[in-house]
Amino acid sequence: MTRTENNSATYASSGNPCVDFFFQVVPDTAAERVTALLAAAWAQDPLTALKLACNLRGVRGTGKSDKEGFYAAALWMHEKHPKTLAGNVPALAEFSYLKDFPELLYRLIHGADVRKLAKDKAAAEKAVRKVNEARVAKTAG
Repeated sequence: MTRTENNSATYASSGNPCVDFFFQVVPDTAAERVTALLAAAWAQDPLTALKLACNLRGVRGTGKSDKEGFYAAALWMHEKHPKTLAGNVPALAEFSYLKDFPELLYRLIHGADVRKLAKDKAAAEKAVRKVNEARVAKTAG
């Protein structure tokens, strides 16, 4: 047993890794959690796990539209099952965006967390700018 965000009692697992993947992977789920759940689901039923991973990116009313979760799953598939990922590229183009392909290549080259690192760096630089602007305003006023 575990607790929900509202402090209600709930089961930590359904007992089925594919069901757990479907319900526990939501937007902002950490990539490590996505890949752990995907690995467990894949060990139980690879075809269903593949379909669930693809469902993460479905953008035409067919899925969760969770691009970060999908990118984490696709990068895991590239590492663990590259032929499966490559063999499903035509299907990926049907339910996702074509821009996902260069994004996946970019993350393969520069690291899976390259976008998060860039976002964190930009936020830190913005905070420094605000502090500096406040100092200038204080000394000028």
